[in-house]
Amino acid sequence: MPEGSPAGYGWRMVPLALLAACAGGPPDRPADVLLVTLDTTRADRVLHEGAATADTPVLDGLAARGAVFPQVSSPAPITLVSHATVLTGRDPPHHGVHNNGTWRLGPDLPTLAERFRDAGWRTGAFVGAAVLSSRYGLDRGFAHYDDAMDLDADPGLFGVGRRDCEAVTRAAEAWIAEQPPGARTFAWVHFYDPHAPYAPPEPERSRYADHPYDGEVAHADRCLGELLAGWARAGHGEALLVAVTADHGESLGEHGEPSHSLFVYEATQRVSLVIAGPGVEAGRREAVVGLVDLAPTLASLAGLPPWGAAEGADLGPWVRGEGAPPPERPFWVESMVPRENYGWHALTGVRLGRWKLVVGVEPELYDLREDPGELHDLAARRPEVVARLEAERRRLAEGAAAGDRLALDAETRAALAALGYVWEEGAEAAPEGGGRDPRAMVGVLALMDRAIALAQAGRLDEAVAATRRVLALDPTNRTALTRLGVFLRRAGRLDEAAEAFARQAALAPRDPFARAQHALALLDLGRPEDARRELAEAEAEGVESIETHLVLARAALEAGRPDEARAALAAARPLLPASWGAEAAAGGGGPPVPDDQRAWDATVAAAVGAAAWEAGAFGVAREAYELAAIFAPRDPRPRFNLGLALDRLGEAAAAEAAWRAALDLDPDFGPARRRLAGAAGNRPASGAPARPAAPR
Repeated sequence: MPEGSPAGYGWRMVPLALLAACAGGPPDRPADVLLVTLDTTRADRVLHEGAATADTPVLDGLAARGAVFPQVSSPAPITLVSHATVLTGRDPPHHGVHNNGTWRLGPDLPTLAERFRDAGWRTGAFVGAAVLSSRYGLDRGFAHYDDAMDLDADPGLFGVGRRDCEAVTRAAEAWIAEQPPGARTFAWVHFYDPHAPYAPPEPERSRYADHPYDGEVAHADRCLGELLAGWARAGHGEALLVAVTADHGESLGEHGEPSHSLFVYEATQRVSLVIAGPGVEAGRREAVVGLVDLAPTLASLAGLPPWGAAEGADLGPWVRGEGAPPPERPFWVESMVPRENYGWHALTGVRLGRWKLVVGVEPELYDLREDPGELHDLAARRPEVVARLEAERRRLAEGAAAGDRLALDAETRAALAALGYVWEEGAEAAPEGGGRDPRAMVGVLALMDRAIALAQAGRLDEAVAATRRVLALDPTNRTALTRLGVFLRRAGRLDEAAEAFARQAALAPRDPFARAQHALALLDLGRPEDARRELAEAEAEGVESIETHLVLARAALEAGRPDEARAALAAARPLLPASWGAEAAAGGGGPPVPDDQRAWDATVAAAVGAAAWEAGAFGVAREAYELAAIFAPRDPRPRFNLGLALDRLGEAAAAEAAWRAALDLDPDFGPARRRLAGAAGNRPASGAPARPAAPR
């Protein structure tokens, strides 16, 4: 991207000229709608608010030509929950999504993309992080849903599979270039870049060396300019309606929180919204609105029929300059992360005009007009306001959906292995609940973050010590126990790791992943019979998953029971999503699988195959490597190893087909090439499978 001007942003004049052409005036209705969501973007870092703003000339250009909403209330400080609201026009109590990784949008709630699709629009989505993977249900209504992460990018220990906004932009540009002239399109593009860790590329890295978060925001703005330029090049700019907002903000130390997800203060809950395009009257709208309003508003501006299923208000007439703003309304806020991830008390509340109520162990009340930093709790002094907002909070929670908690399958559990999330199946889904006050635990969270940083730096013993301090303060913190076990395993302290995983399994006896981790730790210690007993007890209690069956297969092999291993692998197969097998059958066609989605299961399945190979149980090895190929459809190693097992079973043609499939995935994969050359020369088979790394 050429810098052009001394500040490095001269290239942006192309999209700004586009915006000048498409803001206001004819046509009255858009032919294309582009929704852009910026992750973790504070309202005071854009549109020239605050003392340390980022340079966002593209967003500024949109704002100058469109409607600007600087007071937008986000329902939750976490990505999946807020995006579910953006795409449904419903609050979390009614769309039923309450956390990353553990919930998905149910199949019955209408989405914005479905409305556009049903009206004849072409629909596409492009997301920048694995927390918005299609498995969480936001893909409904999108004919094209691009959630492919960069397989070569290491997300780090407990990191998130992600891709830079430049990669997201390229994917979106390729899609819009394929759409025929005159086609109406609706696209959602998500940029993850303002999210921690803050590491913007050049030129933002140097320009914002002292404020890397601002550099990430500026980098996202640069990608926004490229995105709009791509729409213009494809001929889809003349009647383009653009909406840019954020899913939530970021706490940069306010209230002791270093990032987001724990609290629901305005640092994370106030975002901004800009809408520009056909029929939009330029100007600033100061009234408080919500992300819940965005879906019905975009549908209205596009000329779709009124959306009765949405809870949010249709701001369309106001945006067009045809009506008054909606009356003052309460907006729901929540964070279930304290409860689901750490066993602390959940937070719920409402914002109503100048007032903000947060209900945790004790209620908190803030006057945002006089105290925008929420430093002075007025709950004891203004009980009448607390009572009024509490009534609104209860009203908004009425008829809450049970939600679609993800089944404990490979897809979910592999993501949790990477993200560090744990929960107990069947846990209370209601917003109320006991537990410790998150305000009293924020120091514990900071210590947990410190432990991860130490582990990522290779300082495992220090990470273990920090995590033990966490558990001394919070003994039932299952996330901390999971991380402690991982750190100890990586440090080679296997007895201690087994003890940590045993404590985790005792705290979450109905969590199959916790039981599988404990069994794996026992296998690390050379105790296969104890591992078998752990998983047999879990199965007797009705606790099973793909992972428990995989680990049981390995334990059975190490205990000399190949028939039992084969039965365990057979029991795992019915639990696989049908789409996974289709991917594998297509030779890995379809999007790459992010490292943090199925890597854990692929690794365990490959370990089962290796154990079966060493035991001479080549039939079991074949089944294990078939599963590994399903879990990792773009990795050539499972297919290569499958070929070795087939070769030992005397199925030469099938073995050669598996090796060719490995080469199709990676033409430079030497082992498969050599095996095929040996087969062509009728040389005898030799060698052993490529062994996987130790599972996390």
